[in-house]
Amino acid sequence: MEYLPLSVIAEALGRSNRAVEIGVARVAMGKSETYLGAALVVRTIKGRGGRAGVQYQVRVDSLPSGLQERLKPLQRPSQRRRRSPLPRSKERYGTVC
Repeated sequence: MEYLPLSVIAEALGRSNRAVEIGVARVAMGKSETYLGAALVVRTIKGRGGRAGVQYQVRVDSLPSGLQERLKPLQRPSQRRRRSPLPRSKERYGTVC
């Protein structure tokens, strides 16, 4: 299942990140059952920043179908981290001659 950060959802809705965050946080904390008329599946992850780094992500298939259609052009293929052919110790300390 694919999860999206709130910034992507806010962009598709044309709302501010904070407005979307408030609505999604209410669902995550159990204060509301729905947001935008849908029962969202929300997960919290540890990140960087305020509120001890708590960030929300919403599962795509739990969003209303109209919003899912608007999100399709905005979604990027997941980018995998490229691994360096050098061992980690050589990357960290430079090349060994």
